[in-house]
Amino acid sequence: MNKRALIIVVGLIVVLVVWYLFRPERIFISTTVNEELPGVGASQTSSSSTSPGELYVGNFHGVAHETKGIATIYRLPDGKRVLRFTDFETSNGPDV
Repeated sequence: MNKRALIIVVGLIVVLVVWYLFRPERIFISTTVNEELPGVGASQTSSSSTSPGELYVGNFHGVAHETKGIATIYRLPDGKRVLRFTDFETSNGPDV
């Protein structure tokens, strides 16, 4: 293998590794999720025995990434607890 071919192969490997680590296509990806709270159907009324109880509420704030929103823990009528994010937004970044 001549020197030019070796440089091309090494350059291609470096470009692929940098692409895999940075993942530039994720800059343009936006994901929106809208789900109903478990245990609350559209036909149910808001009586205290069938609606989930709000236990804890907290606000997100940005540190390393611009982040905002509300996290709420609900207790469902069957005793289970559910964590719900409301109006949650964050910038894209590694392991976000």
